[in-house]
Amino acid sequence: MSGDPHDVDPWRAGLAPVLAALALLTGCGGADGGGEPAATTPATTGSGASPRATPGAAVTQQELRRRLRGVRVVVGRRRVALDLATLTCVGVGGRAAGAGSHGAWRRFRCVQPTFPPGETVGPDVVFFAEAEGAGGVRVSGARFVRY
Repeated sequence: MSGDPHDVDPWRAGLAPVLAALALLTGCGGADGGGEPAATTPATTGSGASPRATPGAAVTQQELRRRLRGVRVVVGRRRVALDLATLTCVGVGGRAAGAGSHGAWRRFRCVQPTFPPGETVGPDVVFFAEAEGAGGVRVSGARFVRY
């Protein structure tokens, strides 16, 4: 590496999504680095969605990603923009609804790696995303984790 802070070691950059997926599968948790759990703040997005909106039908991962485009998740005092290039979500709550190779769920567990300036990788943001009616999504339980 040349020492330029914008140079990213491809091997280490490729490792972040693998660690994020592993955390989803194993249920790893952690703290925000300060020894105390990060605060959780629910956020709701989408057209006409509200914190008490009616649950929507099950959606595919592709549809969930469309709904999460442009969303910022609040964790403590920080707002983290979701980056679809590094965001990983898996359906939770039993078997997928629907037929074919594109299963659908109402609830997903997601991991968003962070890349703070001057660092190769920062803590990940983990959260739940629930499909709501009218094309909305409710984000809850957001917190930072380190491995």
